Amino acid sequence: MRRTGQATAYLLRGGVTAVAAAGAMLALAMAGALCLVLIGVPLLVETIRVVRLLAAVERRRAGRLLGGAVPQRYAEPSGSSFAQLRTLARDPATWRDLLWLVLHAMAGTSLALCCLAVWLCAIIAPVVTLVWWVPDGAPIAFFVTIDSWTRALAVSLPIAVGSAALLIWAGPVFAAAQAKAYRALLAPSARDRLTVRVEQLSTTRAAALDAHAAELRRIERDLHDGIQARLVAVAIQLGLAQRQRDTDPDTANQLVERAHAGVEQTLTALREVVRSIYPPILADRGLAEAVRTLAAESPVPVRASIGALMRPPAAVESAAYFIAAEALTNVVKHSGATEITLTLDQGGNRLVVEVTDNGRGGADPSLGTGLAGVADRAAALDGRTTLHSPAGGPTTLRVELPCAS
Repeated sequence: MRRTGQATAYLLRGGVTAVAAAGAMLALAMAGALCLVLIGVPLLVETIRVVRLLAAVERRRAGRLLGGAVPQRYAEPSGSSFAQLRTLARDPATWRDLLWLVLHAMAGTSLALCCLAVWLCAIIAPVVTLVWWVPDGAPIAFFVTIDSWTRALAVSLPIAVGSAALLIWAGPVFAAAQAKAYRALLAPSARDRLTVRVEQLSTTRAAALDAHAAELRRIERDLHDGIQARLVAVAIQLGLAQRQRDTDPDTANQLVERAHAGVEQTLTALREVVRSIYPPILADRGLAEAVRTLAAESPVPVRASIGALMRPPAAVESAAYFIAAEALTNVVKHSGATEITLTLDQGGNRLVVEVTDNGRGGADPSLGTGLAGVADRAAALDGRTTLHSPAGGPTTLRVELPCAS
């Protein structure tokens, strides 16, 4: 019954949009005729925009019935009315919308009327028996003359049962067929999808290259301004100690001790730089233990939930680690949270990192909190980032990374 109700609603609403489609066809014809005297060009552009709105409504309807959104891709016109019309005319999506408009104006109206007729038969047929019997038993005409219970049941029962069977079986079939046909017609072509995919890969590749260059600059700055300066200081102290070794042994020993302490500090800084490149714990103990270590070192209590993991590729493993580290750092710095939940799990061929906090919410990647970097790092691996952060919290950051080898 639920499928029958959904199919009925889809077909009957399709009749309404089919009437709108017929009106849009008439408006297109009028605007096209007025284009001969040029004043119809702006009207034609606006009418095509209305057709796009109708097609968008049909995409949503088909997506709700079939499950899943129907994608769309349009070239956005700009400039003068003539320039906009040229852009619209060159866009394959425009012609797909116009073809749908013609088909829907005919098929949508027909299917809606058929559905309405079957429903009326299913409702009226049982009522005929009561209409014949209740007043005075006078004969009535319903396909045939009904003047007895035998004829009443012989006529109304088959019609009612047949109409109900059509509604239950044929209604969902026709509705699904119409939705699938419209989805196939209104969805971007394979070439359009390939173009979108190339654009996405170009964007993520550029972001990955920018992030890589920024990382190299950071490493170079850390080595030059930090470790190199420390090593220079150690070399100077050792040189001074060597000169004063014979004349002032006590000062020389103090300089050697300072140099020794400087070497230890330099080694610590060098380990931090190495960890920022590729944490040794990843290679030694794996992603699960590395994330547990991050959780244990966080100043805000972290409840870590780590599922069964198969060893992902090194690039994915490193990205997941740094995403978790950046997410925890963001929570500590910006959210004011008192509790964090970190989930690391692997489902099918995707590795999922999810961080939830009970902070103030309102996280915005455009504010420079590191969330944009997380999204870029995931996008470079063809991953997907989802952020839900209403004002007042809680905030949930979910990153899915493909990990198929």
